[in-house]
Amino acid sequence: MIQKIYLISVSMLAVCCLTQEAQEPLDLQYKVVLPQQQQLQQSQAPQPGPQQLKPQQAVVILPSQPGVLPPPPQKKRALSEDIAKQPLPDMQPQVYFGAQIEPVIKKLMVQEEGKIWAAYYMATSEQLMLWWGARKYIQEFEKARRTGNIHDILRADQYKKSHKDDLLIVDSRCVEKVEDRIRLAALAYSGVEILVRTKNRRPANEMQQMHYKFMIFFQKDRPIEGKFVITGSFNLTNQASTFNWEDIVILKDPATVPQYIAQLQDLRQYCEPLNEVLTKQSMQKQK
Repeated sequence: MIQKIYLISVSMLAVCCLTQEAQEPLDLQYKVVLPQQQQLQQSQAPQPGPQQLKPQQAVVILPSQPGVLPPPPQKKRALSEDIAKQPLPDMQPQVYFGAQIEPVIKKLMVQEEGKIWAAYYMATSEQLMLWWGARKYIQEFEKARRTGNIHDILRADQYKKSHKDDLLIVDSRCVEKVEDRIRLAALAYSGVEILVRTKNRRPANEMQQMHYKFMIFFQKDRPIEGKFVITGSFNLTNQASTFNWEDIVILKDPATVPQYIAQLQDLRQYCEPLNEVLTKQSMQKQK
């Protein structure tokens, strides 16, 4: 009878293995063993009758490596504590608030040499716009300053208008005031591509403002691969930097960053270049 139970257990386990392999292949090897006490009882005790049979259940062992038995199971609390102790520096989000935000964004703009893509409802901060426009120049100037070669410092000037891969998308509300248009035009002159959201999504509804607030930093050597994203309540404005209660979070999850890239790519179809928008505005005023 014990042999029958053993065979039934093996059969059920085989069905489970085949089902699991159909979904996802595993390298683990499954074993079914009987407890030592049960094996000892089998060798010493007489064979029980059908009414007296009280078999012990077979034990399924899943080794972490083929031929190696796993350690004894840990308590749930101990297991969660071990997981919490594992370092995850590249995956953990970083959060900043209030007056911390603008210095962090400035530092990352200069520190990261890959391209930047961003979508903001409003981008009117003088400091952040100037810093973004000069980021490549600052990077090259710092490299030249470390070498101490005057010729390298002079050559750094060529980087003032070299970052054509950088992209900023703003909402149409961001170009209503003259001073805001001037700041965006200056950033575009420095080499950053500026797009303005002027078209509505379909099907159209009353909530048509582009209210995104995120900035994507890309890998330097792999320009199509995002490195991390800054997002949160913070707009690129003086109001947000100086007066508002704001927050940002830096996300480095490789499964999350591509989603932001896809959203920005989708947003492009509702935008027009800044120079075309400014030209249309000028023509409407002349009429």
